[in-house]
Formats: sequence, structure tokens, C-alpha cells
Amino acid sequence: MESISAPPPDPATPAARLPSAFSGHAIKLVILVVGWLLLTVLLGMIGGLVGEREQYRHEAEQRVAAGWGGRQIVGAPLLRLRHAPRIDKEGQAQAVPDRWLALDQASLAANLQGETRRLGLFDVPVYTADLQLRGELAGPRLQSALGTAEQPVVGADLLLPLSDPRGLRSAVSLQVNGTPVRLVPVTGDFNGQRLLGSELPLALLQRGELKLSGQFVLAGIESLQALPTASELAFSIAG
Repeated sequence: MESISAPPPDPATPAARLPSAFSGHAIKLVILVVGWLLLTVLLGMIGGLVGEREQYRHEAEQRVAAGWGGRQIVGAPLLRLRHAPRIDKEGQAQAVPDRWLALDQASLAANLQGETRRLGLFDVPVYTADLQLRGELAGPRLQSALGTAEQPVVGADLLLPLSDPRGLRSAVSLQVNGTPVRLVPVTGDFNGQRLLGSELPLALLQRGELKLSGQFVLAGIESLQALPTASELAFSIAG
């Protein structure tokens, strides 16, 4: 009796093709992983170069700002009233917080002249602004804030928020109810902004309403913004 042997497997069957197909998928996967790694390294290098360039630009801006003034934020003047200490039932003096008053209406008009300062590879835009300032505080509101005999006001300060006083190119002199008042840098801040200020005679505030006006020159880099420190603030830039 003849023995019958099984025919050899057909190379075209799926069982014979499986190792070759698996190898193809593995190669594609390796290529994708290597490509992803190379892309990640490339993006990291580009990000590092961009970050380094931004750091150099920031350093250039800071060097220009040191002698010119930085990005400027200026607000309308504020009135700060200082009260006498309150005496409690035990006869101890208790400090009374200062009261801040914003102007009812104020306007800031800037006439801007811009130019460019080049430092190394970078052009830094700078400007000089001629600022016209006006404002007023209504009489009834002011007189009501001046306190009573039981809680008198013992001092008043006019304070102007300004982010970088290094940019001042002139004295800040205002007319307050017809009296000249010069503002100079003082300690403290308002919402993170530095302050120019001057103490006001209380007699100046007892004439009814408060009206002020003035002009000063301010330099800075890149931007000039207004801080809304008045109930109604009109801010305009020309030039």
C-alpha cells in the first residue's frame, strides 16, 4: 500500500505571509518612532533658540529703559485723606485707614513723538509724550469726605500713579484750585504702580470743588497706557 503524504504549504497562504507582514509593520513603527524623536528634538532646539532670542530682546529693552524709561502706565490723580486716630472707650488711640477719592472727571491727552533705538540685533521703539492733564472733583462729594468734628481729616495728599518715573523729562507741576503744586516721587504704590505726590493744604480743599490741570513730558518704550483712576477718564493719543 502506497503512503500518501500531505502537499507542501502554499507560500501564498496567509500562514506563510504572516512573518513578512509582521516585519513590515515593525519597520514602519520603528520609522515612526525615530521620526517622532527627531521631530521632538528639532522642536526643542527651535524653542530654545526662540526663547534665547526673546531673552536677548528683553535684555535690550531693559538696557534702553534704564536710560529712557520703560513701558508707561499713567493714571489720573487721586486724593488721599488722612484721619486723626480714633479714641476708643478705654482711651486708646486706634488708627483710622486713609480714605482715597477718585476724581469725578479727568482727561489725559498725549501728543506722541516716536523713534527707534537700535541695540545689537534689536530695534526698540521709544517715544516722548507731551501729556496734558485735567480733572475735577465735585464740591458736595469733597466736602462730605473731609470728615466731621468727631473724625477730622488731618492731612491730604494728591497722588499720581506712574509706572516708571525714570521716564520723566520735566517736572510734574499742576494747578490745584489755582495754586501751583509740584508732584515728586513718594514711597508706596497704588495697585502696583509707583506714585508721584504732594501734600495739599487743607484750606485748599475747603473752597468747594477741586479743579486741577497741568502738563508734563514723559518718555517710555513700546507702549503708553492709562490707568482708570477716575470715575470718567478720557484718554487720547495723537502724533
